[in-house]
Amino acid sequence: MSSPQGNEPQVNLSQLDQPQAAQSTSPESTIGNDWPLWNCVLQEATQAGAAKLDAWSVGNKYLLSCSGPHIEKLDDAKLKFLFPQKEQEFTLHPLQVMIVDHQQAQFVVTGYKPGEFSVENLKVTDGTNGFRVGKLDWKVVSIVEGQSQPQPSPPFGPFKLSFPWWYYGAWALAIFVLLYFFWRRYRRYSSRKKLVESLSAHSTALSPFNQLNKDIRILLRDRRLEKPENLGPFVSEMEKLFRLFLVRQLTVPAMEWSDREIIGDIKKHHRKVHIESAGRMSNLFREFKKAQGAKEKLTKVDAEQLLEMSRQVADLVDRSHKESQK
Repeated sequence: MSSPQGNEPQVNLSQLDQPQAAQSTSPESTIGNDWPLWNCVLQEATQAGAAKLDAWSVGNKYLLSCSGPHIEKLDDAKLKFLFPQKEQEFTLHPLQVMIVDHQQAQFVVTGYKPGEFSVENLKVTDGTNGFRVGKLDWKVVSIVEGQSQPQPSPPFGPFKLSFPWWYYGAWALAIFVLLYFFWRRYRRYSSRKKLVESLSAHSTALSPFNQLNKDIRILLRDRRLEKPENLGPFVSEMEKLFRLFLVRQLTVPAMEWSDREIIGDIKKHHRKVHIESAGRMSNLFREFKKAQGAKEKLTKVDAEQLLEMSRQVADLVDRSHKESQK
């Protein structure tokens, strides 16, 4: 019914029945509703004397450990907690970021408000990206509740943190590479030392190059190239004679080392010899390897070519080494 005066204010009675909101919503509560949901648990510190989780007093420190789906790595210098309700702020507060990566995070937290709390949809963010936390329940008591006296908190740390498998793998690989490096250096040192000690067993009155030619003549006499069955053994003996020539001429452990190690050592200790003969020596080693892998197909011509190549490379090594000694 309208007022007889026609100017009294109209009242919407339905509004009077609606209760007022009991809690104020945080202005940031709508941020990140589509962020991944992570599982988080509150944990006691690992060091002796740490406060128990069921006796949480204001100011005690605990660990909040979280893990979940892959997200962009967060900036730990800007991380903060966003609560659904403004009144929930400081009920759980981050003091320190222990670890944060794409799928796990760990924080040192404390509570500044006493009471029993149950929070859903807490968000952890650096202002740009973040993740949502499932339901968390905890209770914080006042330090004066029940006439209890404040207890000093023990030093926080060290912590037992779990790292991803690649972290340990990287360390294991680094240690392996370091050990391999030192093993190679020791092997080279040991091989050279043994070589110097055993050179007396290979020393002759002739020069290394002349001794090689003498040994080749003896080999040709013992392994006649007209017989096919002699070609394989001839190639093997010829390679040994050439390597023995390098041992005598350049003091390199050519009998034990690989082709690459031999040429690398010559480059380091006999620069001129390397410049003059490294290319042809590599070709000679390659031809020896091919011949060793196809002994049944060797011909007399192949054996004679390897013999001539060995003489030519040895002559080049001999001449360049003498020139470097002047």
